[in-house]
Amino acid sequence: MPFFDLMLEQVFAEVWTRPALAQRDRRLLIMGAIAALGERDVFAIQVRSALACGELTTEQCREVVIQLAQYIGYPRAAGLVGTVEQILGEVAAA
Repeated sequence: MPFFDLMLEQVFAEVWTRPALAQRDRRLLIMGAIAALGERDVFAIQVRSALACGELTTEQCREVVIQLAQYIGYPRAAGLVGTVEQILGEVAAA
């Protein structure tokens, strides 16, 4: 679909390949923004990608949620805990 083609071209081909920030830095920024918006499903995609690309460890994924809780609020962060733990369990089982 044209929308997704455009999104993929702009986000991944242009924005994520700019040299000023490392991929890991971009991932952490995106995770913070997505968490603040309360987008658990998209946050899960980012956690999986961060683990698959070796950008974050399991401990760091948990720490991201702890750090974000102070800024996005405990109720919103609490929902992310379950999301992260489910993904970490799936990764450990694989």
